[in-house]
Amino acid sequence: GAVMLSAANTGTGGLTISSGTVTFGTNASAGTGTITLGGGMLSFPSAGLTIANPVNVTSASTISNAVTSSSVTFTGTFTGSGTLNIAQGITNVTTTFGTAAQLSTFAGTIKISDATVSSFLRMSGCSGSTAATFDLGNGYIIMHTRTGNAVSIGALKGGPYTQLMGARTTTAANTLYTI
Repeated sequence: GAVMLSAANTGTGGLTISSGTVTFGTNASAGTGTITLGGGMLSFPSAGLTIANPVNVTSASTISNAVTSSSVTFTGTFTGSGTLNIAQGITNVTTTFGTAAQLSTFAGTIKISDATVSSFLRMSGCSGSTAATFDLGNGYIIMHTRTGNAVSIGALKGGPYTQLMGARTTTAANTLYTI
């Protein structure tokens, strides 16, 4: 099934997705509790959302950021050891991990869909995870930082069109990736 959470919620108990699709219409669609991804899909049809909730990935689940020229930013801590599939959508789509230790306890796989045009996985201030696998797929995906921060990666996979880049601004420091 499918459900749309179009308004902000004030709940603190968390949200568990085991199957089906849950669509967020606002930054606070899940309240303030932990979002547990145990299957199914979490969808973001609106551009520019910032999700502050902690996220626990317990089994293979999908985040869909499918709006052209859109972005979704996660600032909550990620935990778990499941596979997080990120479906990037159409063109110029950015999924951002935006805080320093946000992925440090995540031990699963972040798998990016095979985009047919350029899309981005941004580690903006995020230091990565030495226990996680980053699978950039075979499409046109660019993994980069915006700030030049160091990023640790447990394992890295990618195809002929994927790129690992440093900072995408002229004033940021060089980026050090440790794999």
